[in-house]
Amino acid sequence: MVDLFHWSLTQIDETDIESLIPFVFRYPKWKSERGAANKRKELFADQVDWLN
Repeated sequence: MVDLFHWSLTQIDETDIESLIPFVFRYPKWKSERGAANKRKELFADQVDWLN
């Protein structure tokens, strides 16, 4: 996470693990679909239901 997202260890430590886990599991799927021809609408973190 430090290398991939440039998060400091302090930021990771201060992050609620319950909100971090869904992100970590969904990131690979998002990354693989990113180059797809049918791009999804851009959403911000407070707009996605799976982070709430």
